[in-house]
Amino acid sequence: MPLGTVGRLRKKLVEKILGGDSDRCIFIGDHLSVTEGEAEDLFPADWYLSAVQEAYGDTSLTPGPEESSITGIAKKMSALFERRNLGRFEKWRPAAVLRDRITAEPGEVPDSVVEQFGAVVEKVNGAFS
Repeated sequence: MPLGTVGRLRKKLVEKILGGDSDRCIFIGDHLSVTEGEAEDLFPADWYLSAVQEAYGDTSLTPGPEESSITGIAKKMSALFERRNLGRFEKWRPAAVLRDRITAEPGEVPDSVVEQFGAVVEKVNGAFS
């Protein structure tokens, strides 16, 4: 089965940088339904989008049909910002909102987020033991 772009990049990273030790390489996409996932994709889309909205204020920032084929919520937002000439989408801004939400009300964090981040942390811990 031929490797796609992500697969080739993964293989190159593991072979060239990690000396073939794939147990020490953790990909967020391994914990998601999309292999090209990023940390932002560990959050439910509506929860992440509400953080983007809060971070950027009054403008409606709901991705449209133009962004529907793009994989990954942060990439969708980048495309939306570009399409609407809103400047550069800066991932740190919604990340700060999410950090503040999680810190202020940890009991409100969706169970899926806790489970997925827990799996990532478990994998990281396993790589160093």
